Order: sequence, then structure tokens, then C-alpha cells
Amino acid sequence: MKRTHQEVQVYSIQDRRSSNRVKRPWVVRWSVDGRQRSKSFHTRSEADRFRLLLMNAVQRGERFDEVTGDPSSWQPSLSDMNVYQWARRWLGEQWVEWQPRTRNSALESLAKLVIIAADVKVGRTEAELRHYLKQALRPDADGPEARWEKWLTEHSLLLSTIDRESTAEIDRQLGLRIDGQPLSATTANRTRIVARACIVAAVQAGAISGDPWPPQGRKASPVGRSASAPRSADDGKSDRCDRKPSTGQPDVPGDDGRRVLRRTQAVGGCDDPTSVARSSRRWVGPSTRDRGRHLLR
Repeated sequence: MKRTHQEVQVYSIQDRRSSNRVKRPWVVRWSVDGRQRSKSFHTRSEADRFRLLLMNAVQRGERFDEVTGDPSSWQPSLSDMNVYQWARRWLGEQWVEWQPRTRNSALESLAKLVIIAADVKVGRTEAELRHYLKQALRPDADGPEARWEKWLTEHSLLLSTIDRESTAEIDRQLGLRIDGQPLSATTANRTRIVARACIVAAVQAGAISGDPWPPQGRKASPVGRSASAPRSADDGKSDRCDRKPSTGQPDVPGDDGRRVLRRTQAVGGCDDPTSVARSSRRWVGPSTRDRGRHLLR
């Protein structure tokens, strides 16, 4: 249940030009129900313009989005939201619950998803766009870069256009590196898990009708026996009958013990040949001492 009242405060612009390492020195800070927000800009005029928009929204009594921290009127409807906007919103909902390592891994995966889910290829600047997305997708991201924001607005696929055909191609490309070579199975699986969770959340929100993600493949059943075929009680018994027993003696013609053993198996049917072999050794054939006497005779 949403709160009926929000406490929104907009602070003065911070100047960080004294630091040589800062690319965007002008920072606009505001808070929504105590949660701090900020955006950085290259020039003072850009920061003033953004701060004025925030002040106007507060004066109109407009509600601010709890995830992005922006006025609700700035948020597109689900039918008009593209993959980039949804990925940023979904990540903001998970951000506070994730550890830093999980956040960095999710940023990698979602940056790749956003680049793939576009109607044109980025080309040689893909690495540059990926670097930008790793910063822009963060809930605490600095001010947007007009060049890439324009490209994403024009080319990122709308959620309403996502179907099985497009997700099948997305799933395939998620397993590839920038140079087209396959990723390791572990990295590809981790990327697909995050990307699919993001798309499934859009399905649950009603932006996509039905889960369009391709189903996971099943392992083939073992060759020679159906995985669902029951094993009969006689299977083990017939297997034992088909195997030749090991008597420890070579199977040569004239071996009376082997002939008797084979006759015993034929008569006994499926008796355990191992037990028959053990019992046959006690009385079939001459003993060690008798063999010598037989030769003397």
C-alpha cells in the first residue's frame, strides 16, 4: 500500500569543480522520504534546469516514484516502456537487497541485454555503450548522456513487441562475446538468469503477454532403454544367465569342469552361475594330488 504523503526535499546545487577527477562537477541532490538522490551534470545551466523541474513537481504536489526517485509523470506507461527503461526500473527495485558483487554482475548482464534488445546493431561503439549502461542503469547514476540516451530511446525495443522469436535471438546472443565467440557455460548461464528474471518481471507486471523466453532444453534419455520404461523383475535374472561365470581356469576343450558347468546351467535354467561354479569346483575334476598320479599312470 502506497503512503498518502511523501516528504520530498530539493537541495541547493553542489559545485565540485575543485576536484580535477570529476567529469560532471555540478550535482543536484534531493530526497524522497529520507532516501537520498543525486544527478551530476557537465554545466551549471543543465543542473539548474533539472533542479527547476524537480521544484515544479514538488509545488504541484506530484508523487515521486519510489524506485527511480523521479516525479511519476516522468515515467512512461508500461505500453510505451522500452527494454532499457524497464531494466533500469527493475534493477532499482532489487538494488537495496543485493550485495555489491551481485549488483556488478547484474549490471554486466543487463547492459548486454539492453544492447541486444535493439532494432539496430551498435557496431564499433558497443564497448563504449556498454560502459555507459553500467553507469546509467544504476539507481544512483549520474546525469544522462544525451548521445546515448537518444540512441536508446530510438532503438531499444518496446516491451509490447517482445515475443518468442525475438527472445530466442536474444537468448542466443547472450551466450556470445563481443567478437562473436561463445562465452563459457558458467558466464553465459549467469547472464541468461538475470536477463530472464528481468523479462519475467515485465510479464508479471502486464507489459508482456505470456512468458516469451524459450524453454530450457531437456537431457536425452539413455540409449537402449527408455527413461520411463520400468525394469522388470526378470531383467537382472536374465542378465546373470547371459554372463559367463569366471572360474579362474581357461576355457579350453577337454575341461570336464566347464562341460559339467554348462550342462548344469542348461538344466537349472537361471540358477546363479557363480554359486554353481563354486559348488562344481568341490567335486568336478581331479584334485591337485590326483592330477600328478594320473600323469604317472
